[in-house]
Amino acid sequence: MKKEEHETERVEELLSYKILDTPEEDSFDNLVKVSAFICNTEFAQINFIDAHRQWTKAWHNVDIKEIPREYGFCNHTIKNKEKMIVTDTLKDDRFAEKEFVTEEPKIRFYAGVNIKSKKGYNIGTICVMGTEPKDLNKHQQETLAREVEARIELKKSNQQLEKKAIYLKNSTDLMLLVDSKNLIILEVNEEVEKFFDFDTDHLIDRSITSLNISEFHIKNLQNWIENNNSEEFSEVINVPGKDSELYFQVNISKKDDHLFITARDITEDQRNLEQLNKNFKYQATISEVSLVFNSSIAFKEKVNKVLEIIGSVSKVCRSYIFIDFNDGQNCRNEFEWCGEGVSEQIHELQNISYKEDVPQWKETLIRDKEIISSDVTELSKPLQDILAPQSIKSIIVLPIYKDEVFMGFIGFDDTKTNRVWSDAEIFLLRTTAGLISNAYSKNETFQMLQNSERRLMNFIKQSPVSIAMLDKQLKFIETSNKWLSDYGNGKRNLAGVDYTHNEKDYKKTGDWEDIFKAVLAGNTYFLENQRLEKKDGSELWLTSKIIPWYTENEEVGGVIIFVDDVTKLIKNNLAIKKSLKEKEVLITEIHHRVKNNLATVSAFLELEQLMLENEKASKIIQKSLGRIQVMANIHELLYESESFADISLSKMCKKLFERIESGLGVNSRIFFKIDIIDIFLTINDAIPVALMLNEMVANSLEYIRHSNLSAKFTIKVTEGKNQRINVSVSHNQSSLARSNPLDSDSSLDITILKVLAEQVDGELSYGDEKTIGWKLNFKKNKSRGSSSNISKKKMKELTS
Repeated sequence: MKKEEHETERVEELLSYKILDTPEEDSFDNLVKVSAFICNTEFAQINFIDAHRQWTKAWHNVDIKEIPREYGFCNHTIKNKEKMIVTDTLKDDRFAEKEFVTEEPKIRFYAGVNIKSKKGYNIGTICVMGTEPKDLNKHQQETLAREVEARIELKKSNQQLEKKAIYLKNSTDLMLLVDSKNLIILEVNEEVEKFFDFDTDHLIDRSITSLNISEFHIKNLQNWIENNNSEEFSEVINVPGKDSELYFQVNISKKDDHLFITARDITEDQRNLEQLNKNFKYQATISEVSLVFNSSIAFKEKVNKVLEIIGSVSKVCRSYIFIDFNDGQNCRNEFEWCGEGVSEQIHELQNISYKEDVPQWKETLIRDKEIISSDVTELSKPLQDILAPQSIKSIIVLPIYKDEVFMGFIGFDDTKTNRVWSDAEIFLLRTTAGLISNAYSKNETFQMLQNSERRLMNFIKQSPVSIAMLDKQLKFIETSNKWLSDYGNGKRNLAGVDYTHNEKDYKKTGDWEDIFKAVLAGNTYFLENQRLEKKDGSELWLTSKIIPWYTENEEVGGVIIFVDDVTKLIKNNLAIKKSLKEKEVLITEIHHRVKNNLATVSAFLELEQLMLENEKASKIIQKSLGRIQVMANIHELLYESESFADISLSKMCKKLFERIESGLGVNSRIFFKIDIIDIFLTINDAIPVALMLNEMVANSLEYIRHSNLSAKFTIKVTEGKNQRINVSVSHNQSSLARSNPLDSDSSLDITILKVLAEQVDGELSYGDEKTIGWKLNFKKNKSRGSSSNISKKKMKELTS
């Protein structure tokens, strides 16, 4: 493994904290719980990474003390400047195949923030992990590392103080010789002038009380003298100094009637210790606040309790929360805690306009992220005007966010002193603001879940459909009124009743036990037209949908059953099917009879044709026979077809040209090439199109047969855009080219073509530079039946 830059220095810095392999500590254990709460994850850890391993100082829900360094997420995190967030481990090649991702606990989300030493080295991480992909908002990321760094620095500071105490144990700043009988100072060293506002001579022959030692310490000393204790007297005392209070470690030994007193100045150490204790106290407070938010008490009680805890520990006069309303234009004091002797203001602050009452307040909080002042008179004039009437001298105000959107603010006031806010106090209050922001978001989610549950129950109750909601034991939770009336067996409420017992009046088909087991595993079942037989012999047809419902923890909580009684529908469908079958037989018979009737008409015409001596009349009858045969073919196709609505154009053309070819004779020099895609037409289109094809071929054949020439006909049908059909009938005899018959020919054949083209709303044309023959372009007609698209008036115009 490649050695990272400054790795040696980083490890040395980690070792200087002496935190590796130390026992568990409540402060760190509580911190990982806080982190998991803030980030809403199942797991959290504080890890320190040395040269070879990842050692865990504290954990939440994952008890792993140490692993090889290269095995964990955090080895990657410390190589980054600040943090590493993996929103979905399965989509990250570094982790997708790791055992803890593919197997239990199946980590899908990781966020780690580096713990930095004072020298800036990444010595470890605080991380949170979850089993679902997600991301962290900015506040959650910032909150993670700050507290760990503060705690390990406190731990190191405490170790340094302990060392210093050993080193200074034998050092001395003051030396006095005192008479043990009357506590008169006999001798004193000159160092006393450095601490007190008087010289050495002034103290000689004066009582030791002239050093302003408290009565408490004097009494302890006198008791020690009276008891003639052989052990050395040792005590920490505080006395007023030149500029401020001083602390001394005093050691006294007695010989004969003299007291030999040495005193060491420990003022700086004592103040550091007090600050250290205060910091530990604040950190314990954060853990306590986190536990309150994780408790089961009502949300309002939680917030009031937190304000009381923070207010008491930080010794402020007021702590309060304002929440926005009216689209963020106004805010109201929703929570307040007041210290002893401080008057409540919550009732007077229920409708505060940001624009009129507190101008620049919201803008300042959003821009600067906080308002912190030890002396409010140093703030901007608009802010002074807001705070002065409330007698506020010092203040901290921090914004509250919900999903990173400003929703209000939390404030802490001191009305007694111009208080200098320490870093530890600011950190405590910032962290509290963050926890409250997170709690508001969680509470809103909880309220949404409750409201959603109420709406769901109301929806189920009032639904016109039969719905039942069951728990995992298949006991009723809620049912719709329709379910009660249909399947409730006269009961007014089925809550708590076992579903399987309630359904005992029906003989069910299918393996219901397996179905419910599958649904409780997260599957959905749809049972269509399920037949149930009642014990009285009657039958019931139901269509059911069974789905799982989920708890807020995304676990299956039970099943929801939707039931639709389709008994009437099934019976009606059966009756309709029977009726349709009868109608199909009838329609088939009609088409068969029409075809037969047309065949009879054709036979009569053929007999008439045989009796005619006029060739012109014979040709007219021959053409009419062709047209009748076309219509007979259509009815024959409908008779043979499974569908009475659509006719295959290719089959229709095959019959048409088989008839035409058979009429030409075996020695004919006329040939047909057919290129037709299989298009289905309604009877509205099929008859006119078939008749037009017949007329187009017949019209062209009339010229070719008179010339006794050989010819090749090409019949082509294609489908273009917007369901438009292109039909062309052309031949290769250019010697028989003629002028456009649509313009020059007024024969019945051409009139029929025009009428039929109009009927299908088509465009009819004849020839172009490349082809000799007919073209038709029309749009498929979707309407059923045999109605004509052409009016009687239009027909008269075309035939006149």
